[in-house]
Amino acid sequence: MKQRLLTAILALCMALALLPGLALASEGPESEPYSGLGAYGISGIVLNPAPMPFADVDRDNWFFGDVDYVWKHYLMSGVSPAAFAPQTTASRAMIWTILARMKGVQMDGNTVPWYEDSQRWAMSEDVSDGTNPQADVTREELAAMLWRSAGMPAPGAASDLSRFSDGDEVSAFALTAVRWAVSIGLLRGYNGQLYPQGTATRAEIAAMVTRWGENMD
Repeated sequence: MKQRLLTAILALCMALALLPGLALASEGPESEPYSGLGAYGISGIVLNPAPMPFADVDRDNWFFGDVDYVWKHYLMSGVSPAAFAPQTTASRAMIWTILARMKGVQMDGNTVPWYEDSQRWAMSEDVSDGTNPQADVTREELAAMLWRSAGMPAPGAASDLSRFSDGDEVSAFALTAVRWAVSIGLLRGYNGQLYPQGTATRAEIAAMVTRWGENMD
């Protein structure tokens, strides 16, 4: 009698394990860390529950909310366990990786070079030509890659660049992308300038990624 009861319980457990929505814990963030704007969870997207550990990101910084967003959504990490380095630049390869994560691309993380998977994705999706992976990304390059990743949408009504004193300095390859990014508020000038060929800081990248991510949420 006891043996039959035990057999029945085991059979029930096996049946329940096959039902949708009862995924095993091994299918969580540890094995597949990215699913679009968050990690895999049993019932959908989950955010990073850990508080930001960065000593160089204060609540009164203009970029605090943006860094918090990219941290919680597993899009950007620090340059070390305790530093985000908001004023330093980022490479083109880092942007490929961020955009691939936003699209839910599963990456090995152990490839050599480290950006191989995201580089391959960026090239296959025409987000980038895959060149100069270690070069600092410029503001117009960032806008162009975001625009291509978004499906190359038409710029909105507020796309006139003449209000910026250097609006005519945007490179031809990035012009439509910059107009789009400006029109929906992803790219914002300061001191009346866009600085299209200026390198984008990690704080600026976090801000643009956050603005676009909030459009995707």
